[in-house]
Amino acid sequence: MKTLKTRLIFISLLILLSTTSQAGEVVRSFKSDIQINADASLTVKETITVQAEGQQIKRGIYQDFPTRYKDPYGNN
Repeated sequence: MKTLKTRLIFISLLILLSTTSQAGEVVRSFKSDIQINADASLTVKETITVQAEGQQIKRGIYQDFPTRYKDPYGNN
């Protein structure tokens, strides 16, 4: 009887560990306030809630804004 109880506890722990390890890395929420200033500079404030396990998100999140554009006529 003790062996059965031990096995059940062991199996329960394995199930618990396998379900929690599959949570993954997820962006839970993302809010971005972008202001374009008169001098064409940007003021950006981002609020991000992330669940990271160090697999893909290791050193933060990086954001790039394109700074070179072409109009429909090919002008910069």
